[in-house]
Amino acid sequence: MKQGIILLFLLLGCIYGIQAQDSTVNVGDEFTIQQPEGNQFNHLDFPRPNFLIKKGILPDYKSLAGIRVVVADVSTDKEGHQVATLQPVNRKQYFRHYREVTAHVGEALQSGELSR
Repeated sequence: MKQGIILLFLLLGCIYGIQAQDSTVNVGDEFTIQQPEGNQFNHLDFPRPNFLIKKGILPDYKSLAGIRVVVADVSTDKEGHQVATLQPVNRKQYFRHYREVTAHVGEALQSGELSR
């Protein structure tokens, strides 16, 4: 009985350890931007629609789905969340003006806004 409980805890520890390693992001990792659940992204820091409209751009966030991005920089914010700077792999600009965007990586992966 004790061996079964010990084995169970070892398996659970390994599973949680693998998940913790999967959420770390390094420079050079590639992701794909997925379709947001609503009209805007919650964990990818794209400019708000009013700033885009002032520059004469129609804010079509759905057109960003499927774009491959690469991590250019990784940092930690005040709350301890991992923040990554993302650039498109094809070196094009988001909405004709923005070359990079920041993202809270862990939350974006969990919500489905980014995928590996």
